[in-house]
This record gives sequence, C-alpha cells and structure tokens, in this order.
Amino acid sequence: PLARDHRRLLDQGLAAIACPAAARVFTCILPDATNLANLREFARVAHANRRRGSLGVMTTVWCPERQLGGSTHLPMALGLAWGADPKADAQQVAERFVCDEFGLRGSTVARALLALHDASPSLLRLRKVFIENPAQQPDNEYYRLTPADVADAEKRRAAVAAAAKVLAEARSRVTRNAREFAMYIDAAEMLDETLSRFALWQDAATLDRLRQAALATGDREDARRLAADAAAVLAEAARGAKASAKLAERDWKRLRYAGDPRRLGRDGYVIQKSALVGQLVRTAAAIERLAARAAKIARTGRGNLGLPNSIVTL
Repeated sequence: PLARDHRRLLDQGLAAIACPAAARVFTCILPDATNLANLREFARVAHANRRRGSLGVMTTVWCPERQLGGSTHLPMALGLAWGADPKADAQQVAERFVCDEFGLRGSTVARALLALHDASPSLLRLRKVFIENPAQQPDNEYYRLTPADVADAEKRRAAVAAAAKVLAEARSRVTRNAREFAMYIDAAEMLDETLSRFALWQDAATLDRLRQAALATGDREDARRLAADAAAVLAEAARGAKASAKLAERDWKRLRYAGDPRRLGRDGYVIQKSALVGQLVRTAAAIERLAARAAKIARTGRGNLGLPNSIVTL
C-alpha cells in the first residue's frame, strides 16, 4: 500500500515526500524494530520514485511521547542514511553515530544500541501487561496474555541484558553527551522491568488459581500460603515498577527547562500523564494495590484478588 499510494500521488502530478516516523503513538521506551523497518521501507519507496517527482524523506516523531528523550537520535541518523541510500548498512551507520555522539569507536556499542532497539517492544505488546485497572482490562486477542507472550518477553530480556552489559562497560569511555548515553542504560533497566511483567502477571494468576483450587478442596492453610506467595510476588513487582516510573520521570524532566509547561504536564496533548511517565506511575499503582489485596486475602485464604480474565495460564 505504501508504494501504491506514493505512486498514486505522483501520477496525479503532485510532488510527494515520504514521512516515516522515528517514533509513533505505539512507540514505548525506545523506538523498536518496526520503527526502524518502516524508516528503511519509506526510504526505499521514495528512492525508487525519484525520477517521477518524489522529493525524498522527512523523518517525523509522533505524540504522545512514550519514548525516552534522545532515543530518536539513532533512528533519525538511520533515516538520514537510508534516505540517501536505502541499502546503507545499519551497523556502519550506528558506528558513525556512536563515534559522533559519544566519542566511542568500534562496533560493540553500536551493535548493542541496535540490539536494544530491536528488543524493545511496542505498546501494542506492552498493553497486555500495562494494566491500569484490572477490572476494565479487555479480554480479547489484542490484550490476552499467553505463555507464548511470556516466552517472547524472556527472549527480549536476554537480549536487553547482553546489550546493557556492553553499555555499562563502555560508560566510563564516553567523552560527549554522557547524559544521553546514560539514557540508554536507564532504558535497558526499564525494558528489563517492563518485560518481566509478562511472567509476573502469569505467575500471579497461576498462584491465585491454585489458591482457589485449594479452597475448593477445603485446604485453607494452603490457600493462605498461596495468597501470601502472590502478595510477595506482586509487592516485589510493584517496587520494580515504581523504580521504572522514577527513571521515566527523571528523563522527562531532564530535557525540559524549569518553566517548561510540558515539564509538569500542563501543555495540551503532550503532557506527563499521557506520556510514558504517567503510564508507568498508574500501572505501578495498580500492582501495588493488588499486592495489598493479596496480603489481606492471605489472612484467611478467602477473597477475590480481581486479576484480569485476559491472563491465560497453563
């Protein structure tokens, strides 16, 4: 459809510019592999139609801002390179970016940044675990959390951990834009925590269903123990979720001057509560409330924890 629509504009005698997004409404924490593939495909179509009136590529960033500040810089560099040559090697572009932006030479950090972007899930996937109100979480194919989702998240966490190790080792050698480099280290920490929520929600649901099964057989002692286990799992997850929210808030304020109306979320559409900060704060609070409820249930083993029906357990 992209190539067809582009040609249709040109066939009508209009000049056309390809405008892919380095970050879109579903971008979360970091621009992901879909963003990068979209940049290259738009560049390919624009490049193929240069003689028919295509003016080239203009890379865009959409709102609300659910990506960390500065995380679009590498995608912008890739978009620029692909706009000139859609076959440009991403690794080579990333190496030049790392050298220019951070004063680092070599291939390892560039490879780690690309791996981090590639492992980053979009909101289309994270909305399964960014649960703000368990009672209102939709139970359909777009929100249903399955064991396959958990397995995918664990693979992504392994890739994030490997990239994070490289970045941590390179941090002392950064000579320029140290705070932006630190953003990637924060991103790795936040990605690991948010991806861990896939296993969290499934573990909590499994423990709660085992508790209900114990109650059904009259084993109240086992039901209390399982409720206490669920409370412990949720409480630990709440601490991690609150840490991610603090990192997101620190990053949000990092790029904004003291009187900036966006700093505290008073400026129209791009505000803190609709950006990544607000989403992480609300989902952390939801986990914390469930942990408190599970702890209360642990006293007797009875009660409704109220987890979403969208969580599928084995």
